Amino acid sequence: MREFSFILDILRRDCLVKELRERTRGFCWDLFLERVFSEGLAGLVFFEIKKRNLKEIFPSKVLLKLEDFYLTNLGRNLLIHKELEELFNFFESKNLTCFLNRGGFFSKYLYPSLGIRPLVDVDLVIFKEDLNRFKEVFLDSGYNYYCDYPFFFFKDSFYIDLHLDKPGFWRIDSWPSEFTIRNIEVQKRSRPLKEEFSKVRIFDTYDLILSSCQHLQEHSFSKLIWFMDVVKLIEASGEEFSWPILEERAKDFNLKKSLHFVVKYLQEKKLIALSSEEKILNSSLNFLERKSLNFLISERRENISGEILFLFSLKGFRRRLNFLKETFLLKEEFFPLTEKPNIFFYFFRSVKILGYILKRLVKLICLKLA
Repeated sequence: MREFSFILDILRRDCLVKELRERTRGFCWDLFLERVFSEGLAGLVFFEIKKRNLKEIFPSKVLLKLEDFYLTNLGRNLLIHKELEELFNFFESKNLTCFLNRGGFFSKYLYPSLGIRPLVDVDLVIFKEDLNRFKEVFLDSGYNYYCDYPFFFFKDSFYIDLHLDKPGFWRIDSWPSEFTIRNIEVQKRSRPLKEEFSKVRIFDTYDLILSSCQHLQEHSFSKLIWFMDVVKLIEASGEEFSWPILEERAKDFNLKKSLHFVVKYLQEKKLIALSSEEKILNSSLNFLERKSLNFLISERRENISGEILFLFSLKGFRRRLNFLKETFLLKEEFFPLTEKPNIFFYFFRSVKILGYILKRLVKLICLKLA
C-alpha cells in the first residue's frame, strides 16, 4: 500500500519534493513499477515527474523504464491517431456517423501529451443499422475481423471495437444502462470531433463521465487510469462543472450507482473534492454493494464483481431474470470465436460464471463474519 499511496501523492500534486523523498525511505521500487504499470499509469506518472521536477527522487533504472514506456506509447498513439484520421475521412465520404468514445478521444484531446494515456483498442459507437456499411469501409481499408464476429476489426497492432447503439455493454438487451446514441438528447448534446469530421461525434462532458463510470464498473474498477479520466474531465470543465447536472443525467441513464462508486472512491483518495453544498449521490446500497464499495476504497478491487452489481440496478424480478438468462446464454453471434458455441460451451461458461460469483460472495460473507 505504501507504493500505491506514493503514486497517489504524485498524482495529487499537493506533496512537496521533501515530503515525497521522505516517503521513499525503505521503498520497494519494483513493487512501485509493478503497480504503476498494472494501473495503466506509467505515462501519466512519468509526465508528472517531468512536469514537477521530481527526477531526483527516483532511481535511474525506474526513470528509464517509465521513460521507455512513455516514448513507446507516444509513438504508438501517433500511429493510431494517424490511422484514425484516415478512417474518419472514409466515414465522412460515406456519410457514416460514429461516436468516438473514451480512450480514443482522451489520449489526444484530454491529456496534454500523446505519451500519457495508453490505448489497447479504439471504441466506436455506431448505429446498429450501419454495421454492414462500416464493415465494408474497414475491409476496404485492409482490416480483418474474427470469423462470425464483425464487431472487432484489426490491422497490424491496431484494433477497433464497434459498439452498437450503446457505449457500454451492448450485447445484452436487458443491460441496466439507458445510455444509448438513439436518445435524441444524447445526439443533440454531442459535438463534432473537428470541423472537417462532422460525422465523428463526441459525447458532451457529463455523458463522457458517465460512460467512463459505466466502463469502470463493467471492468470491476480495475485500473486507476480510468478513474483519472473522470478526474481530468471534471478538471477540464473548470468552474462551469455542475454536480447536480451530472447526478440528474446519471439518474436518466440508470447509472447513479456506477457514479456513486466512482465519486466515493475519488473523494476517499482525495483526487476530487466536493464542497458541503455539493453533497450528492446518496444512493441506498444493499449489503453486497456496501461491501463492494468497501473493497474498492480499501484497494481490494480484485474482490469486486462489477457485473453482479449491475444486477441490482434493475427493478423487478422479471427484468433481473432476463438479465441473468441473457448473461449466461449470450447470443452465439456475439462470441468472437472461430466456431459457433455448442451446448458444452454454454455449460462450461455457466460453471465459470457461477464459480466467479460464488468466490466473491464467499469473500463478502467472510468479511461480514470477521
